[in-house]
Amino acid sequence: EKDWYIDAVSIDNIKIEPKLYQLNESTFGYGLNIVYSGQSKPNPYSGTELSLYALEGSDLKQILKDYPIKSFNGETDTTCRGTFEEHSKKLEILKTYTNQYADLQFTDCIKLSELNEDCDELLKETRQEIKILKFGNGEYRNTM
Repeated sequence: EKDWYIDAVSIDNIKIEPKLYQLNESTFGYGLNIVYSGQSKPNPYSGTELSLYALEGSDLKQILKDYPIKSFNGETDTTCRGTFEEHSKKLEILKTYTNQYADLQFTDCIKLSELNEDCDELLKETRQEIKILKFGNGEYRNTM
């Protein structure tokens, strides 16, 4: 309960990913996605966070905690007009290693848009950003 504290945002779904992530010769990561959403019309929000777990002996240890992989938020006039920001991250397991675990690269596709009074979407900007997470002290951390 204390790990998934929510206030104005609700948990919509918790899903175990069917894909395994090979982090080194003998360690596989198991993914857990938690999907959130907010109910605010003037400030819409939704997001998905990824946590990774690895089997160490007979224990499942969390090695990446609540890393945001999708998000959508904005500000609206509650009818149509508004500005929005959307992030969608793709995970790639790199062939470089830190502390015997593969580095993780997240490529974030960012989309900034507006809706006009006729509810037509106007694309303002799209771009990509890359973040590398490296393993240290038992977990993955952002290096930038």
